[in-house]
Amino acid sequence: QNLWKYLHAAPQRWACVHLCEQLLQGGRLFSYTPSNIAACYGIPLPDHHDPANIGIRAQSIAHILAEQSTALRTHRMQQVSRIEAAAVAPVAMMETNGMPFSKDAWLRLHTQVEQQISTIQQQLLQLIPNFSGHALDLTNEFHLKTWLLTAKYHVTDLRRETLAKLPAPLGPLLSQFRLLVHQHQNYGLSLVKYADPRGRLHTKFEQIGAST
Repeated sequence: QNLWKYLHAAPQRWACVHLCEQLLQGGRLFSYTPSNIAACYGIPLPDHHDPANIGIRAQSIAHILAEQSTALRTHRMQQVSRIEAAAVAPVAMMETNGMPFSKDAWLRLHTQVEQQISTIQQQLLQLIPNFSGHALDLTNEFHLKTWLLTAKYHVTDLRRETLAKLPAPLGPLLSQFRLLVHQHQNYGLSLVKYADPRGRLHTKFEQIGAST
């Protein structure tokens, strides 16, 4: 009621119900909307947009949780649900307090990765002839796959596992190169700007929707 009074909004995502149903579904494809979960237990769920329904909706959620608790006990999954619930407090503390982060050490690692990329790139360019009269852009997936097919390397994709199976030294070098480029592009200097003045990183963990 206070949510509606001050923010004109009511809860739409119910963490406990969502997490319990994820456990019960065992990771299977399933629509985890509150209405769909409620339908599984034959419990009507009033529209959350109507403030008059907030109390009734909360009661419905409580009934769903009661049904889920019974199901968890039936399938002997109480310990799993306890472990999931126990993780919430330390994760929340990690968000608040942050994790120690050394900017200097990270910058050293960043420089080392750049040097490794440059070294491997030079080695690869010595193994690979010119591509259409130009030096091959190893970071361009279209160019790389086109060259591999032209050179009679019948690859179905450019995953590191696939490239590693190509004859040495080409295969292992390409696989390592793509791994380092991926790390450099996805992490690189991005973490540095998220460190607070104390040198700590504050994560944002969304328990609902996390894939792991």
